[in-house]
Amino acid sequence: MDQYLELKIKNFAKYNKKIICFSSKGREIPNDGEIAEQVVKKYKEMIEKNPGCITFIDFRIIEKFPITLAWNKINIFSTEIDPIARKNLFASVIFVSGSSMKTFVNSIFQVYPPVIPTKICNTNEEGMDFIVQVIQKRAKKE
Repeated sequence: MDQYLELKIKNFAKYNKKIICFSSKGREIPNDGEIAEQVVKKYKEMIEKNPGCITFIDFRIIEKFPITLAWNKINIFSTEIDPIARKNLFASVIFVSGSSMKTFVNSIFQVYPPVIPTKICNTNEEGMDFIVQVIQKRAKKE
């Protein structure tokens, strides 16, 4: 898994939040269910250990990905992740650049709507603006 994915935790000190950053290291996601399960396990572990966190998932360099594998695994993964996300995840940003990846992520969201505020973005600035808006909106409610 580590050869395909970079994982960092950054402090967003201004708002007292941690940002868990998942970034692809290569242009292709392998068609390997075991790697997909390892990634989901790591994702789940990170949001459990960091309640109130934000996730940035960066797919901008991806050019090829296993669509069939993703659709076969998404139901299992969403069943496993959604309850933890509702409890521990503040918001999420998915970075994409290619139209095929954006279309794919949007199609997943149509079948499995996000359970927390989530946005598909192209740039870091767009992602940070979204996160700040979510933080400010929640602050007004409290």
